[in-house]
Amino acid sequence: MVIGFLLSTIAWYLHLVLWSFAALFATAFIDLILFFTMGNLIECYRCHAQYRGTDPQTKAQPFDLEIHERYRQQAARRAQERDQDAQPIGQKSEGAP
Repeated sequence: MVIGFLLSTIAWYLHLVLWSFAALFATAFIDLILFFTMGNLIECYRCHAQYRGTDPQTKAQPFDLEIHERYRQQAARRAQERDQDAQPIGQKSEGAP
């Protein structure tokens, strides 16, 4: 997509309007092909396991940014706790007074 955008921008700058639109339409066509050839994907919020080729009639809910953010913040807190526990005794953490 980025390459198509750059080619179109360069062609537009050089006043090659037809080439500019050709690059945009080619990029859109490639995107359309990828849309129809790539299968659906279900990903676990917690462990990021990916399930491909599932039945489209499954009862999986659509992506929810709120749930994703909750698990992302939980993983960040756990990583921060692991880092603090791994510090040698006597060193202060950044947040400690």
